[in-house]
Amino acid sequence: AENGDFRSQRTSPCIDTGAPDSPIDPDETIADMGAYYFDQAGYGLCYGDVDGDGKVFAYDAALTLYVSACFVFEEPWQWIASDVDGNGNNTSYDAALILIYSAGIIDEFPVEGGKIFEHVPYNTKIEIAQKDNSLHFSTSELKTENNIIAWQFDLELEGSAEYISHQLSSITENGQVYVNDTNPHFLQISYMTKYPLSGSGDIFVLEFNEPITDFKIIDFMFNTTKIDNIGYADSPQEDELQTRLYYNYPNPFKQSTMISFSLNPKDAESAEITIYNLKGQKVRRIAISEQQTKVRWDGTDGNNKRVSSGIYFCKMKAGRYVSRKKMIFLK
Repeated sequence: AENGDFRSQRTSPCIDTGAPDSPIDPDETIADMGAYYFDQAGYGLCYGDVDGDGKVFAYDAALTLYVSACFVFEEPWQWIASDVDGNGNNTSYDAALILIYSAGIIDEFPVEGGKIFEHVPYNTKIEIAQKDNSLHFSTSELKTENNIIAWQFDLELEGSAEYISHQLSSITENGQVYVNDTNPHFLQISYMTKYPLSGSGDIFVLEFNEPITDFKIIDFMFNTTKIDNIGYADSPQEDELQTRLYYNYPNPFKQSTMISFSLNPKDAESAEITIYNLKGQKVRRIAISEQQTKVRWDGTDGNNKRVSSGIYFCKMKAGRYVSRKKMIFLK
């Protein structure tokens, strides 16, 4: 008010809180409280700035991804700011666009006339395979020019199986995924990445506490394109060994911990386990072979020096399989 501007700001609690019998504001939203309304159709709005700090950062993208998995924004203006493709919905595609904007890859959103990342081939296929207590999602060949930077879907579950964790693959490992498991029988999953996906094979794995009785995929989307070509693969034979990273024991640990895993022979050639610290810095690399089912980490780095106490991550990479587990080292 010091500069003579008495209009509400976009974080004002007066927005959409006017008298119920008041006529709607000129921007066709519910009446605001006070003499001056806030123009939600554009005045003071910065697309992509979802937290209202005047800047567009990766945090704004993360907030949008969180909401795309069917949570809600607290303020009406946030819905407008996050809808950067201008289609009236808040999706993981909006989150991905905000992410690449924050990285300087684009300088204008589609809603402002910028580039539209929408070149999903009509014959793109998603295949789902149930393996033990998990669901594996794989895709046909994705190319960089397809510009696929986001996907999302809902999963309806039957029976008593409950979600416990998820894994990204070598194709999707550079992105971020959010799983809304508020309702254990209805999961909502959203994913975004900074750079277009490329490759074929596994993109995502959901793990449950027991085998799934039945399930239904609802609206699998690549960017804003609904994928109708969804196939269901037969489960592998019971004697086929699956590449899998299990939890380490003990955890937390003081002296050393055993990291357990299983390794399919076809993935053995490139298999390795890498330890990272909380900053993402590589601490130690451990080669693994087809005959192994566990390795020991004694809390030392590549120079055999003891590392400091704290949180570390164990990453297993073998073929297309990628998985991470958290470990806590105490002294």
